[in-house]
Amino acid sequence: MRKLSDRQKFLNKAPLQERHFKDGMYAFTMFMIDYFSRVESILKIDYESFMIIQITVSHVIHQSNKREGKKNYLEMEFMWQETIDKSINTNAYKMIKEKSHETKNYNKLTVSSICLILNLPKETVRRKVLKLVKKKILLIGDKSGIIAGEAYQKIFSNFVPTTVIKFSRMMKTLEKNGTLKALLNLNTKDL
Repeated sequence: MRKLSDRQKFLNKAPLQERHFKDGMYAFTMFMIDYFSRVESILKIDYESFMIIQITVSHVIHQSNKREGKKNYLEMEFMWQETIDKSINTNAYKMIKEKSHETKNYNKLTVSSICLILNLPKETVRRKVLKLVKKKILLIGDKSGIIAGEAYQKIFSNFVPTTVIKFSRMMKTLEKNGTLKALLNLNTKDL
């Protein structure tokens, strides 16, 4: 018996054969284009550096969720502000060290980890991380690894609300044209 390719399995799924799939793909593509262009125009950083920041933030959020549970938007904003206030009012590296030892299961984020995730050369990631440290968007500690720095608060407060609003609009478009229902009904176990 001939084994189906991943592409063929994907194409055989009924929801993807619906005519509204094109509209959904267009809405998603426009969201991604807008997201990419806002990184360049608003944050004034290249997309690879932005992805390094996103990996760092997701790592911090993951560690926070393990320690403190999940948070809503305002609680997240407060968490970033609290971290930034501590880094401004004390030695930043001392604060990072203290934060990293709040839990026994803290896994530090390293340049090598980021390289594996983004599939970028180590020297490229190291250079971009150091530029972000210089801009105070990231901090590096010996024991805690890479975490968000004081300038990340500006990114969070200026970029996240707009992204959430635009994501909500995209999801409403996907719901209105039937794409969301088709995607939610897509059985991915066979893919």
